[in-house]
Amino acid sequence: MQAGQSINDNHYHLQWIDILSKVKEIKFSLEQFIQEYLLYEKVSIEFPFHTSVFIYLIQRIHPSKKEKESPFRIFLRLSNNLKLNSSMFFEQFQSIFSNGMKSQRYEMKDIIELFTWIRLQDQLFGQYFSHCSSNVNTDDLWDMFLKLCKLNIINSINQKHVISILTEKIPLTSVGTFHRYTKSAKTCLVTIKPEFCSHFIELFQKVFDGYIIKQFNYPQYSYQVSRTDCNDLLQIGLEMSSTNRLERPTHKDSKLYLET
Repeated sequence: MQAGQSINDNHYHLQWIDILSKVKEIKFSLEQFIQEYLLYEKVSIEFPFHTSVFIYLIQRIHPSKKEKESPFRIFLRLSNNLKLNSSMFFEQFQSIFSNGMKSQRYEMKDIIELFTWIRLQDQLFGQYFSHCSSNVNTDDLWDMFLKLCKLNIINSINQKHVISILTEKIPLTSVGTFHRYTKSAKTCLVTIKPEFCSHFIELFQKVFDGYIIKQFNYPQYSYQVSRTDCNDLLQIGLEMSSTNRLERPTHKDSKLYLET
């Protein structure tokens, strides 16, 4: 029975996509197209509009960047109107999202809003954060991290994806760049709601430790770190530490470096 249903569903998907693929130019906007479909939905009830068809249609008539409304908000609203599963939609939307990130199609504020919707879906959150990190520079990645922290979107579950990526990419930056990032983190801390501060500091410390460990444990990085840099980094670590102490191996590494 289920196998038969699956075959029928695939048939409808292919039928819809086959029809749409033969249309050289779709002159409707995405929203207009869905509105027209819903208007005559009862007539076409035997040929339901499934997620894969909606994804194909987005590929054909993606909203313009000039639209005032977030494209993700448009997609979610239309998906709900079509009574589609939102998790399934975002799962299948990933390739479009990744390509959109590459072409700088999406605004940061809209990307942040997207993460608020998928924050509780651990695997999906990790996949989307990975798409972002692969298609932006470290400045934008750090800015995204701070914005997500400010809204407390990074929780105890999805933080493993964020920290894993940041501790891989941020240590590749120069000491000067990282110093700039720490200054922006200190500025961000002042604006974060008090109840979110301790979590933000905990996340920052993990990135900070990752940076320090790489700078002092790998020769290809340590040569560019001066005595002044060490003092500055230690001071930042002390200021941002939730315990106001650096009782981690990184402190020992830095002290040894200063004594050389």
